[in-house]
Amino acid sequence: MTAQPLAPADLLDAARLPGPLPIPGTANFRAAAPGAPGLRPGVLFRGDAPAHLGDEGRDALVSLGIARLIDLRSDEEAAEAPDDVADTGIAVHRVSIMAGSVRDAMAQLAGGAVPDLRSLYAMMLRDGGSAFGRALTLIAEGGATVVHCTAGKDRTGLAIALALLAVGVDLETVVADYARTEENLAGAWVERMAARVARYGVALDGDLRELVASSPAPALRGAVQEVVLVNGSADAYLDGIGVDADVRARLRAVLRADDAPDAVSAESAPTSAH
Repeated sequence: MTAQPLAPADLLDAARLPGPLPIPGTANFRAAAPGAPGLRPGVLFRGDAPAHLGDEGRDALVSLGIARLIDLRSDEEAAEAPDDVADTGIAVHRVSIMAGSVRDAMAQLAGGAVPDLRSLYAMMLRDGGSAFGRALTLIAEGGATVVHCTAGKDRTGLAIALALLAVGVDLETVVADYARTEENLAGAWVERMAARVARYGVALDGDLRELVASSPAPALRGAVQEVVLVNGSADAYLDGIGVDADVRARLRAVLRADDAPDAVSAESAPTSAH
């Protein structure tokens, strides 16, 4: 279904609600954890790749006041489907979390065991920490930011989770925001991805389809809990990736609209399995 554009005021109102925004050319573009207590609306967004926005989609991002895109895709992915924001004044920051093309990744996964998402996320948090740190530091510069990858699910889900946890949003709110993703991707987006990888000789079915299209709450929750367990606290992990107390203070100033205590502080994020 083609998204129908909204008037700028209506679009800003819609950004305060859960669910994808009607940005042409996207399936999973939305505010991050809208309605979370103390979180400033209209500042942090997440999404799938904005590669086919067209005039209406670009106008919508301008109406939202977007200052920057943080593109977490690899060089190969970005070259295949560049961000469609020319002549908007929106800055694009490339912060690659993983190297390689979609073709190579799908071929590798199809040829062997498909990892479970919790293990994949734990690996990404371990090996991609410095890149996640750069992404959070960019968010801390202020202005409305969109974080995206290809689907807005895995790399984006982790980056958004770290940003929200860093400013005291409780873990279950963070997990619930992530878990909404699969509903947004279901249908047309997944079928387009299936057709795309079919051109590479890979069938998007079984465990591979689950990996690409699902966003189970236990996967993100478990990966975050593992990071906390290994590092001693979420703050200790954030310190190690360059998001120190100063950056976290700047993130709070950007993302929070209140001075209320954190719902769950980073130091006390739960570590037990759910």
